Amino acid sequence: ADVAGCRSEAIRSAEADIVRLSVEIAQRIIHRELSTDPSALESLIRAALEKLASQEVHRVRVHPGQAQLVQACLEESGRAANVEVVSDAALPPGGAIFETARGSLDASLATQLKEIERGLAGQLEAHS
Repeated sequence: ADVAGCRSEAIRSAEADIVRLSVEIAQRIIHRELSTDPSALESLIRAALEKLASQEVHRVRVHPGQAQLVQACLEESGRAANVEVVSDAALPPGGAIFETARGSLDASLATQLKEIERGLAGQLEAHS
């Protein structure tokens, strides 16, 4: 019984470690992709704009190296006239914070990966 209990605990622990490792690997791959192809951020920006379609976005804070790309995405979506793009050196590449009258949406890559990790961890707990 003790061996069976230890085995189950080891499996649960290994599953959690695999989730963390997978997210960390994904983060490194995506950061590398962003450094070689800045346009990889476009889908992240588009998804955030779709999520905020019914809200008026006043400002987007992004990493300085990605301000032009975000401005181009805003122009393509027809929302550039009302949105100020602010370079924020405190944000890492892939960082994007959308500010609206109701608050802000952190659409940063790191935040989204954390959400994915929490979701996967929640699924593991539910199956335990």
